[in-house]
Amino acid sequence: MTVIAVSGIPGSGKTTTALALARAIGWPLVMKDAIKESLGESLGITGDDLAASQRLGYAAVKAMFATATTIPNVILECAFHPGKAESDLLALGRAIV
Repeated sequence: MTVIAVSGIPGSGKTTTALALARAIGWPLVMKDAIKESLGESLGITGDDLAASQRLGYAAVKAMFATATTIPNVILECAFHPGKAESDLLALGRAIV
């Protein structure tokens, strides 16, 4: 069981790379921004409210990791923050690429 973590700064091509990789190897892809956008639309939260957007981003990351626990081999796409994401990734108990 393996997690492939695709990370980088905004605009660096994370989503493009993760989508291409998922298609090439046939693994499920879980993207933090897709979760955040869906939740934001459902809850009526816009980017105008920075504090709410940040809370929503945190919730989306937690949802992404919770979803990953149910998928044996998965690609996670997110701007993982050094010093914060490592513990969540390691908690999955899988090889991380």
